[in-house]
Amino acid sequence: MKVLTVREVADILKLHPRTVTNLARSGELPARQIGRIWRFDESVILEWFNKQLAGISKETAKEPTHLWNGTTRVAELLQPATVLYTNERRTKQEVLEALATLAMRTGHIGDYQYLLRSLTEREQMCPTAIEGGVAFPHPRHPLSELARPVLALLVSRHGVEFGALDGQTTRVFVLLCSPDDGTHVKVLAHLARVFRPTRAVNHLTRHHTSSEIMREVQRLEEQIIGSGLMREEEEA
Repeated sequence: MKVLTVREVADILKLHPRTVTNLARSGELPARQIGRIWRFDESVILEWFNKQLAGISKETAKEPTHLWNGTTRVAELLQPATVLYTNERRTKQEVLEALATLAMRTGHIGDYQYLLRSLTEREQMCPTAIEGGVAFPHPRHPLSELARPVLALLVSRHGVEFGALDGQTTRVFVLLCSPDDGTHVKVLAHLARVFRPTRAVNHLTRHHTSSEIMREVQRLEEQIIGSGLMREEEEA
């Protein structure tokens, strides 16, 4: 069984090391303390991670129905109607409402209120904003009625207080709705590569229309593919 450090767990969970330590101290994150040092069992952390992302227990987890196989691209899951640039100053809840509205435009989401409530519950459990101005909101539970992942993208001119550990505002919001937890983990890992903090913010906030933003997303993703990171993902 591989033993992980705080830094390694932070990399897996996309959290600040300080947050990992706080979760361990509170007992929410499975860990053991040796002196003043926290240590984590990799298999236990990965199981905890999957449960948190999916919002379901191991006993009720479903087998993946739509695994991310490396052939589908982010740009293919977006459409002009699901991408929004906003000049308005918005609250965190208003951003979640806007993202839920964008997701409804795909025609694959059947219940707006359920989606919004699930997004809100997930944010209350642990903010999805990471340092560098990017957030990856997602429902607390998978949406089993989906045949494929649903994405929505909101870019904010002014930024929103979204709970990032660095205390900075968030400007790029990538909503992900998945049919099952297996798909969710794979797609989320891919999104984290494409929408790398700071880099994605700097590039996407230069564009003010849906079509321009979509082209920029495609360009960023092609850079990732060209760098070989996508190949590593497909072989994993």
